[in-house]
Amino acid sequence: MANKNIRVIFDTNVWISFLIGKKLLRLKEHILDLIEYSKADYLVTGDRDLLEHNPFKTAQILKPSEFENHLNKRSPNR
Repeated sequence: MANKNIRVIFDTNVWISFLIGKKLLRLKEHILDLIEYSKADYLVTGDRDLLEHNPFKTAQILKPSEFENHLNKRSPNR
């Protein structure tokens, strides 16, 4: 199987608890919009709310450990 380039968005907002209410909701909406705009294959995040949207448009939304497992399955020669 030929390797296909994949498009991945990494949600690096590990510490966003200071964002509350509408600000946090807008941030998550922007991340979901980015999936559509970039035609991403994956969104890697630890955010429970975003994980509930899996799959979303073109992307699978995965935890970092799930994404690592997925990559390992794609390239068994690693």
